[in-house]
Amino acid sequence: MAEVDQRSLKIIPKPVVPAEADLVAFMQQRIESGNLDAQDIPLRLVRYGLMESHDFASEMHERMELAKEES
Repeated sequence: MAEVDQRSLKIIPKPVVPAEADLVAFMQQRIESGNLDAQDIPLRLVRYGLMESHDFASEMHERMELAKEES
């Protein structure tokens, strides 16, 4: 029988998941305003596609909130 000296628990809060239409509008606004260079789109597609879904949702939520504060 094995003994355990140490254990840990990682708690990941459930992210606020933006609606697809809100994400589309946000990304379109960033492209049209020049805040997202068209040359960066392929890189971002790959990066976002490889992210864990909760990480992507958290990042997009944070970016959308920051954009609201700046406007």
